Amino acid sequence: MQNAEIVDVGSLTPSMGHHIASMKNLKALNMFLNHESLGRMYPLRDITNLQHLRVVHHTVGEALAHDNVVLSILFNSASALRSLSLETNSWQLGNFLLGWEQMASEADWID
Repeated sequence: MQNAEIVDVGSLTPSMGHHIASMKNLKALNMFLNHESLGRMYPLRDITNLQHLRVVHHTVGEALAHDNVVLSILFNSASALRSLSLETNSWQLGNFLLGWEQMASEADWID
């Protein structure tokens, strides 16, 4: 499965998170997350160059804020990303990009 380009996952186990993060050919990630999956997302922070990302989590938008994992994926894929879908509660979506400016500044994207 190391050569797969598209991953569609409904729940993450610890080993799945590490395996997905290690996939070199990954181009698209579709995650339907539940509360138990949130603590297992951390390895996904290392994903780079995704072209398509979809994250669905409807409880309280925790998936978007959890340890900046989704923000890190976006930041690491900014030059390659073609499509993005974030489905959560509207009040959580607004807070989700709060760390973007700091990440961009640290990467010397902005002055």
